[in-house]
Amino acid sequence: MALVLRPPTERVSLTDQLAEIGRARKRVEAASGVLAFAATAAGLTAAVGVLDAAVHLGAAARALALVAILTAAGAIWLRGVVRPMRYRTDALAIALELENRFPALNDALASAVSFLGSGDADDDRPRARSGVSGRLTASAVRVAERKVSRLPLDRLVPTWQCWRAAWACVIVTGAVAPLVLWNTARAGTALVRLADPFGAHPWPTKTRVEVLAPAFPARMSKGEAFELKFAVRGALTGAATVQVRVEGGGEFEEQFPLAVNNDPKVSGAAVVTARFDPARVPASFAVRLTANDAETDWLEVTVVPPPRLVPLDGRPSPQFHATPPAYTNLPAAQLPDGAAVIEVPTGTVLRFRAATDVRLSAASLAFYGDRAAVLNAAPVAFLGHMNPLAAVGCQGLADALGADVPIALSEDGRVLTADFVPPLSGQYALRLTDDSGLTGTRLVEIRLTIDPVPVVTLARPLAGSDPPLLAPTARVAVSTTADDKLYGVRRSFLEYRVGRDGPVRVYPLAEVPNVSGARSPRSGAARLSPSCRQRARSRRPAPYR
Repeated sequence: MALVLRPPTERVSLTDQLAEIGRARKRVEAASGVLAFAATAAGLTAAVGVLDAAVHLGAAARALALVAILTAAGAIWLRGVVRPMRYRTDALAIALELENRFPALNDALASAVSFLGSGDADDDRPRARSGVSGRLTASAVRVAERKVSRLPLDRLVPTWQCWRAAWACVIVTGAVAPLVLWNTARAGTALVRLADPFGAHPWPTKTRVEVLAPAFPARMSKGEAFELKFAVRGALTGAATVQVRVEGGGEFEEQFPLAVNNDPKVSGAAVVTARFDPARVPASFAVRLTANDAETDWLEVTVVPPPRLVPLDGRPSPQFHATPPAYTNLPAAQLPDGAAVIEVPTGTVLRFRAATDVRLSAASLAFYGDRAAVLNAAPVAFLGHMNPLAAVGCQGLADALGADVPIALSEDGRVLTADFVPPLSGQYALRLTDDSGLTGTRLVEIRLTIDPVPVVTLARPLAGSDPPLLAPTARVAVSTTADDKLYGVRRSFLEYRVGRDGPVRVYPLAEVPNVSGARSPRSGAARLSPSCRQRARSRRPAPYR
């Protein structure tokens, strides 16, 4: 590259031109190093990422690849960036390097720079030195300038190297950018797996498994059933498998079919609920979920003793005190302490008391039986009521039927009390939750004795024996039998009407109290036109069980 001199009015000295060549070389080589570093790092990272996505490299292989990439990129940075930044850019150093590259200069350029170094900065005329001729030095400078003008000094600035590194960056960017934009998630995973080769960074799978309940690591009460709920998204191929590894025991697994959108609360996924009986998970265990190409880690579940009932006031828990309804004529009584099965008449008020071994945060008594009939009938409970207030009240009662019974806790959280009327017959679950959130369950069966409808039999008048037509002054004998085998007949009356449009009249037949002994007959008669007779039978109800 020939030196291009500026017009005489803007003359640039030889030393400035040489220094500019040095600075240009430094900038070009540093830029070439940066571009080469970027192209090498990006290209090798993309190649390792593609290979990892194809064959899923192991941790050791990814670690070796990371070391290789860092070594190659570091060498290029040291050679292409750090070393050029240390280049000297003064005129004498550039002159010496040009003379080494072009021997034809024969030390003329370095001598001229040395002479000019002692002259004025704005011209190429050196100042006179002691013992040195000024004409000789000026002639040496002119000779050096003529020789330099005939040499390709552009070889000192490696522009070709910068262009080559730039094209390498363009090629690598053109190859890597589509891969990254095509699947950003997988590209990010590949980069993370390479940056942290020994970390837990699995590849995104076609099928994804999301645990909905419980939160892991989980704790559960010993003797309780374990319920696992999870959602499967993406490619739903085959069935989901739940593997269980029991501590100190064996392993077992169960498969569950997948049906998309089977839960209205979770859209676009197949929701699976797996339930395992306490006998299958008696100790701490771990579960792993597998669906298609998705597989979770082993999820730990710790089995611990739940809150349990202890004696209260020296008597076993739970304790029930029953107050029967008035129609039974039964006295209030204390039921057997600690009973798991109790039998009381329908409408009985039960007072519940119990104590626990640990402090509780919440407790409730929930109906554990089948509520399907109640749930299906509750929405239409208001039908058939002409009175709006009665319809609203009946609807509220229907909605509350079978609801959980709240249980009050003492200040120390160890004594439980509740007053309630059991609405349904069946098993009730006493749920005890301690301060750590662990819940234990105690089952109590409450059997409700239904008051049967009395059986009423009309003995007189009898078809075929008594005349169907009577005179206005005739007397009619009416004979009935009322039988209530459980609680007895407490009141009986006769309803009759004279004429089709006549008012309904009520005539009491007899007041029959409960009679001890089995089936003691009781009769009563009254004079009326027509006359009436009545007979009743009853027996004492069965004791509490």
